Amino acid sequence: MKKINDENGHPEGDKALKAIADAMREATRKTDVVARVGGDEFLAFLPGFSDGEVKDGIVAKILAGVEKAGYEVTVGSHYVDPNKTDVGSDALKDVMSRNGWAGKEHLARAVCVFDIAKKAADDQMYELKKSKKVGR
Repeated sequence: MKKINDENGHPEGDKALKAIADAMREATRKTDVVARVGGDEFLAFLPGFSDGEVKDGIVAKILAGVEKAGYEVTVGSHYVDPNKTDVGSDALKDVMSRNGWAGKEHLARAVCVFDIAKKAADDQMYELKKSKKVGR
C-alpha cells in the first residue's frame, strides 16, 4: 500500500483497498469472517474448508480478482484443524480469565486457534514478501 500511496496518491490506495475487499468478499461465503486488520493486512476466517480448498480455490480467486483490478498482492495462508491443535492449558486458562469465560473452554480454544493461525499466516506472508525483494 505504501508504494501505491507514494507513487499514485492516497485516492489510488483507497481504490486498491476496495479492490482487495471486493475480491475477498466475492471469493468467500457470507458465513466467513473477512476483515481488514491493519493498514494493508486483511484476514479471512474460513471454517469448514480444507487446506487445499483454501489455497487452490479461495486464494486463487482473491488473487485473480485483485489482479483483474490492476493490483498485485501477497497472500499468506495457514490451515489449522482446531480438533488437532494443542493450544496448551495455560493459554486456555489465560484467555478464559482475561475474558471472564469461566467454564467456556470452547470459546477460549477458538481464540487460541485463531491466534495460532493468524501468526502462521503472517509469518508465511512476510517470507513471501522477503523472497520477492531478494529476486529484484
